Amino acid sequence: MGQAPAAAFLDKGHPTIVWNCSAGKAEQLVAKGATLADSVRSALEASPLVVVRVSDYDAVHRLLDPAASSLAGRTLVNLTMASSTQARETAEWAAEAGIDYVDGAILAVPQAIGTAEATLLYAGPQDAFEKHRATLRALSETGTVYLDEDHGLSVLPVREDGRQTGLQGPVREG
Repeated sequence: MGQAPAAAFLDKGHPTIVWNCSAGKAEQLVAKGATLADSVRSALEASPLVVVRVSDYDAVHRLLDPAASSLAGRTLVNLTMASSTQARETAEWAAEAGIDYVDGAILAVPQAIGTAEATLLYAGPQDAFEKHRATLRALSETGTVYLDEDHGLSVLPVREDGRQTGLQGPVREG
């Protein structure tokens, strides 16, 4: 899920299961109390909330497509940077697989995740977001922002070519 988000969940006392294709990259998190899953599938099946943060949407699909059946009935929050088109296409994939899908964008440097300095934007089914809002607030004390049902809105600060754009000021919501 990414080192910084996983560490923030652990710091706030949330049981956290991690998986990485390079198990050594998870050692620090395991030392902090995370449980290391032995496979992608076992990581996905360990919780009703699955948070993913990887290099790009191709990596998301390489990891999750073969194990999509393990996500059925769960909420998937994807914090991987993407375009609005990629977010909407992934939402269609998730709907076909019976997955509650929430797309998100992190507007912070890694060190700020888990603090009031971070802002995270979320879009997708509001009921899926609300079910996990309290847990997701571990990633930002004051900047957890639900935008809309349209999955593509969480990534508006990212252009279609994947490059980030600026915002016209801070966005805050508790």
